[in-house]
Amino acid sequence: MEITVSKKINPTTQISIKFDEETDLKEALLKATPFMQMSGTCGACGDDKIILQARQTKDGKYIYVELYCPKCKAKQSFGEYKQPKGALFLKGKWEKYNPQPQA
Repeated sequence: MEITVSKKINPTTQISIKFDEETDLKEALLKATPFMQMSGTCGACGDDKIILQARQTKDGKYIYVELYCPKCKAKQSFGEYKQPKGALFLKGKWEKYNPQPQA
């Protein structure tokens, strides 16, 4: 089974992701769905210059994937299903930037 998702992330960036190692349509759709659901605009301020980014912990144990808005610094995170490995989902709503007070 093969599914390719092409999505415009911002005015200058478009990504294409191919899901071609899945054995059936349901598994391919499960992995492709969060990318099809991305709106291309910030859910907090509506700006269209969002960034898809990934961060890894220093020990390399975890990778965090998120949509980030440089304008208002809001983000929407992806979660990962336990099975099948590598299948992501969009977590809830956009989180507005809330700086921590300096002590």
